[in-house]
Order: sequence, then structure tokens, then C-alpha cells
Amino acid sequence: MPQLAIDAGYAYLLHGLLLAACAYLISTLPPRATSSRHWLLAQLLSVGVLAFFTFVVSEPPRVLEDFRTAYFRAGQAVSIGPAELIAELQRGVDGFVNLPVVAYLFAPLAMLPSRGADIVFTALGLLAILVAWYGLSVCFDLQRRERMLLLLLFAACGPLHNSVKEGNTSHIVLLLLVGALLSLRHRREFLAGALLGFAAIIKLPLLLFGAYAILRRQWQLLAGGATVCVAVVLSSLLVFGWSAHLTWYEEVLAPYSTGQVLAFNVQSVRAFLGRMIFDSTVLTNWSPVELSSTVRVLSTVLCLTLLAIFTAVVLRPAIHPHSSNLLQTRTAIEFSLVLVLSCVLSPLSWSHYYCWLLVPAALFLAARERLTLARSSARLGLVGVVLTLPPILMPPASFGEKGWYVHFGVSYLFLAACMMTFALMLARVSLSSRIPSDVAFAGGAVPDRHVT
Repeated sequence: MPQLAIDAGYAYLLHGLLLAACAYLISTLPPRATSSRHWLLAQLLSVGVLAFFTFVVSEPPRVLEDFRTAYFRAGQAVSIGPAELIAELQRGVDGFVNLPVVAYLFAPLAMLPSRGADIVFTALGLLAILVAWYGLSVCFDLQRRERMLLLLLFAACGPLHNSVKEGNTSHIVLLLLVGALLSLRHRREFLAGALLGFAAIIKLPLLLFGAYAILRRQWQLLAGGATVCVAVVLSSLLVFGWSAHLTWYEEVLAPYSTGQVLAFNVQSVRAFLGRMIFDSTVLTNWSPVELSSTVRVLSTVLCLTLLAIFTAVVLRPAIHPHSSNLLQTRTAIEFSLVLVLSCVLSPLSWSHYYCWLLVPAALFLAARERLTLARSSARLGLVGVVLTLPPILMPPASFGEKGWYVHFGVSYLFLAACMMTFALMLARVSLSSRIPSDVAFAGGAVPDRHVT
């Protein structure tokens, strides 16, 4: 399906109006109406209309670009032989950017006709999204109305539609992240670590979970992730040899050690700072731009500061550590914090990575009623969530002429993630200081009144 030609300003306006109308329809109906078959169909129809609109206006204009030009071609290459993948790695950011052995995941699809592979990959991605939505609903014990609101957030999420339309894997990784969080909820740390390790092999910024496991001294979590990562890396070296991995490093990783892609769909600390000193021409340039030493140093300082604050917040003891509800809430907050920081700290953080923020979105949605969070934190977090929802659009020329848009407007995902980071840190600190009297625990449990 091609991209719908519509002015960006009107697209954002219509998306916002549809989102507001759907949210009003879902959140203002009495409980009996939400269980009515007719009202349920009306809600699903409205959510479907919003999802369809968000999809057709989102980038890119040609569907499944990443899948066809990277994953499908990589699968074809390794089906012939490991040496054939070298050419795909040498294409840099326009080619296959994962660890070489990951290409074998796409070899079965490469045996299908191109159109058939497109359909199967898209169907698997949509199934992953539905299962992720259901998994988050179960994880946070969302009630019927809350589940519909979460489904609305999924339907409206521009980064999620961008990932699906690009034919990327970020929305599939979302399912791995939800599975890891559910595993942690059920105290299956090794399994959670294994899922996170597999997710990190596909999307390298998620390696930050390894640092979190060390910080938390969750050795089973670390062991699960390390087992998967070491096994995959050794397998890749065994199959492809050292030279292929050297090519992978030189073409995929090294160019971004000093340079930085400043295109509109890169949302990170370094990209945000870099766009502050360039004009609108960088917004559609996907080649690394050499940054000044001042920008590099400032971005490093900001990233280290965020990590230092995160470390201090995570190491604060939660009151009444033996309360299972508090521990689950703390885990969900810290898990969400790592996700958000993975997006903002990675030098090359694409817009579709931000679909992972649907995990903290579910947390904030549940926190409105039943989690041990200050309501101010939940409300601030939900504002941040709403700001991540607009469709991913190519900057129009009229916007590019405005300095405020180049320097700030195009970075709305990054700025929204910063807002969510603050809300999550505030929520985590609140667990170490007091239990708000106006909220209850996760899962609808009654709080321990002796906890102060």
C-alpha cells in the first residue's frame, strides 16, 4: 500500500482528532456499555480506522523497504553460502546490519517468492504485535476498558506503524521484550535474560539490559542473556569467520563512532545535539556527518549523566522489599527505564525503536488506577506516551525552513522519551519514600497499611 499524499500538518491534525475521538469513545462510556457487543464493535471499528489512517500516511512511501533490501537479500545470500553475505554487509546502513549469523533467520523466507515472503513476514509481524498487546494486558492486569485504551495506543503508534511499513524487526523485538517482562513477573529470570539476549542480538542498544542485570546483581538474568549472546556470537564466528565480522564492524559500527546520522528519523541524544548546529539539509541525509569535538563531548557528558542518575535511582532501596507487589512494580519501572534509555542513548536510534515504549505506556495506563505510583508520575508519563504517537512523516519543505522545527520539532520522539524518563525516575524514587494513599498495588491487591 503506497503512502497517502497529504500535507504533514493536516496529517498530524487528523491523527490527533481521531485519537481524541477514539479515546473519548472508550474512556467515557459507562462500564455496561463497554461490555455491550454493539459498543465493542464500534470501538474496534474506530480503532481500526485510526490504525488504517496512521499506516497509510506513515513513512516510507514504498512498503517493506528494509525487509526487501536487507533481510530478504541477506536470507538469499546465506542460502547460497556464507561468503555471499559479505556484499550485503558492505552496503552499510543500506544493507544488512545485524550480526552475520542472524541472516539465517531469514533464509526460510528467501525460499519463497518475493511476494509470498512479504506476506509471511508481515503476517508474522502483525501476529507478534497482537500477542505483545495481549501480553502487556496480562502483565499489568488491565481491565476491559484499559485493554481497549492500550489497543488504541498500539493502533495510533506512529513508530509501530513505521516499523511494520518499513518491514523492520523492531515490532517483533517488542514481543521478545514483553515476554521477558512477563518472565520476570513470574520470577523466571534465566528465561527473561535469554529473551533479552536474543533481542539484543537483533537490536544492539538493548545490550544495556546486561549492565542493568549487573547493577541489580540479578545473576540468573545476566546468565540467560550472556548464554544466548555468547552462543550466537561464537556460532557466527564459526560459520562466517573473522574477516566477515571485521567487515561488519568496519561498515556497520565504525562509521558511527565519530560521525552521526542526523536524519529526521534518528532520535538520540547525539542526533538531537547535532541537529542544533546544522540546517534542514541534514534531515534527509542518511550518511554520517562529522560532528565537532564540542558536540561529541557534550553528548558523552549528557549520556553519562543520564546513566549516573539512572544508577543512583535504581540503587535506592524500595521500601518493604519483601512485598511481591512492590517488587513487581519496581521491576516494571526499571525495565521501562532501561527501554527508554536504550532508545535515547544509542547513537543510531531509529524512530521505529520507539515502538518499544508501548511497554511503559501500559505501565502508565495501569498506574492510573492500581499501581503504586504517584498519579502525577503516571499523568506525566502518559503525556510523554501521547507525544510518541504521531505518524513518522518526511519533513515537508515548509517545516524545514523553520529553525525551531529542525532543532526541536523533528526531535519530538526524543523529547517525549526524556519526559517519560523523568516520570519513570520520579515513580521509582517514590517507591523509596512513601506509598501514595490514593493508589493501590498492581493486580488490584490491597496495600499493606503498615508500610510507610
